[in-house]
Amino acid sequence: MEAEQYGKWMAGAQGYMTHTRSMPTTTIRSGPRTPFKRKVFRDASKRTLWSGYPGKIDENAASAVADFIIVDMFANYCTERTSLDDAVKGAERQAKRIYR
Repeated sequence: MEAEQYGKWMAGAQGYMTHTRSMPTTTIRSGPRTPFKRKVFRDASKRTLWSGYPGKIDENAASAVADFIIVDMFANYCTERTSLDDAVKGAERQAKRIYR
């Protein structure tokens, strides 16, 4: 993807989904002025890892993200629906089902 097109894509996405490994961060910085609410995404690749890390970016990783395994694990614990151990075990069970 060309740098100019990528800048338009990032602006349109408003940070909803950041493919931080697909283009260098200098491409994002060289684009038009970034509004304050999206500045956090400008340097995202410096502090994030891809879905499925340290494994491959594949259908299994996408399924784990789409099923909100990590989000649900935190939500279940934070809302006191389950204990910490039960929340982790539930997430592990879901992940094992996807990655079998």
